[in-house]
Amino acid sequence: MVTAYLLLLSALLPLGGALGDQYGRRLVLLIGTGLFGVASLTCDFAPSLGILLAARAAQGVGAALLLPNSLALLTPRITASNAAVRSASGPRRVPPRRRSRR
Repeated sequence: MVTAYLLLLSALLPLGGALGDQYGRRLVLLIGTGLFGVASLTCDFAPSLGILLAARAAQGVGAALLLPNSLALLTPRITASNAAVRSASGPRRVPPRRRSRR
């Protein structure tokens, strides 16, 4: 079951990004989310192993559409000057001072 999901996710991930560039990231994200949701419900109510495997494969396709486009939509909205990002990342790491040799 895991193999059907991961195989299609990893194989179609670049295609999901390219489709988002061509047809619009938001549209492809919504299609991927819908496909993943329907496939998840199908997994839940699958009466046989074959249907379960097909639904897991459909989840992989939906995730391949969803993942690159969600990141592409979120990345421009997160800037280094955003106070929430600075506070979530914790204190800045300051390198230790070198001691002079005497």
